Amino acid sequence: MTRPRLLVLGDLIVDAYQPCSKTRRSDDGGYPTTEVGNVDPRRVYGGAANVALNAVAAGADVVFVSSAELPHESAEDRQFVAALRRRRGMACIEPTGTGVAPLVKTRYVDHVNGAVLFCTMPPRAGFYARTREVVRSVVLGMSVENNPPHQPTFDAVLIADYGAGIVDEHTVATLRRCYPGAKIFFDPHLTTDPVAWAGVDVVKINAAEAEEAQARTRRPLLAALRPVGGVLVKTAGEAPVEVYTEQGRPYRVTPPSLPRIVDSCGAGDTFFAFMAARIVMGDSLGYAVEYASCAAWLTLSHRGCFVPSAEAVAEAHRQLPSAVESAP
Repeated sequence: MTRPRLLVLGDLIVDAYQPCSKTRRSDDGGYPTTEVGNVDPRRVYGGAANVALNAVAAGADVVFVSSAELPHESAEDRQFVAALRRRRGMACIEPTGTGVAPLVKTRYVDHVNGAVLFCTMPPRAGFYARTREVVRSVVLGMSVENNPPHQPTFDAVLIADYGAGIVDEHTVATLRRCYPGAKIFFDPHLTTDPVAWAGVDVVKINAAEAEEAQARTRRPLLAALRPVGGVLVKTAGEAPVEVYTEQGRPYRVTPPSLPRIVDSCGAGDTFFAFMAARIVMGDSLGYAVEYASCAAWLTLSHRGCFVPSAEAVAEAHRQLPSAVESAP
């Protein structure tokens, strides 16, 4: 099978881990203070970078347009970035001179059992405002250089808009013009206005995001997608995934049962990437959602962002009875 070629757009987050022995609320009512141990050298990519890595694991070749210049100041940074570049099937477009640095999310973990106690991140408004400018300029530049008329370079575009700002009502139209024929998949942020969904083929959204989006519009959420026959896929943790199409009532895909969820961090990224890759490879929508649920199940059983192997996901899927209620 030919590996599909995907363009992944979004933010670059570095998850850093800080062990600590106990926490207490600081006197000013801010973040808890901690008694910390040695810094954990473990760092992983989050945000859209995690989507890109999962898409590669699912069997796609990926071009990842980072919203930030990758870190290179220290030897540790250079080693970290080199590991990202070595991933088979992935190329990183690294805009230079943008003034955008990766967001570092620090996860404070219990030094005994590894449980995440709380997270801290720096202010993000300026980061995402600059991100929107960078991603658009890079994407437009790529389309001018590499796209002959009416011959798309990519089979699909995946947009991980966790920063509430990368996508607005003009973004999808721009992508349609740049890459005609490519499917567009969108994972919106909690505060993204549903008007930005117009023209998207598949929107993946969780229950909290769906509730927030519904409050912003009086129309059914699927209405924004209907001009191109779009699909809305709503995840809800351990509850069945609901898939909304133009055919009528939603159908449900029951995810695998877990003895216990270790950490939900990154599970949505895994689901989104595997679902998109399998759809582009030719799987039916119901089968792709079922397969992606197995991939997310593996991520939920690990601590932190985790990229399951294609072999592990295939084995998990073989052991799962058909979970699709009544797919079209």
